[in-house]
Amino acid sequence: MNPYKIDKIPINNRSLDKRYALNDDRRDQIKNLKGKARVKEIAILFGVSESTVKRIFNPDKKRKSNWKKYYNKEKRRGYMKKYRDHKNKLFKQGLLKSVDNGS
Repeated sequence: MNPYKIDKIPINNRSLDKRYALNDDRRDQIKNLKGKARVKEIAILFGVSESTVKRIFNPDKKRKSNWKKYYNKEKRRGYMKKYRDHKNKLFKQGLLKSVDNGS
């Protein structure tokens, strides 16, 4: 399948989508640990970054806008290839349905 066509097919099952490290239950567990453990300890326990834990604690707080400082085209290209390969594998297994938009 064309790699750009696979981008238009959504992964509706969150457990199959590798972009999410946490499901809703794990998010609730993290929220319950607020004030009981340090942010760094919680992050290590759940295998996520400290900033992820902080965003779960304070969802309304804005992120810093210095993302360009860390943006790397080569890394992004590699991540996108890996993600498209994963989606192709799910599509071939029949776990994703094609979106037909008449083209």
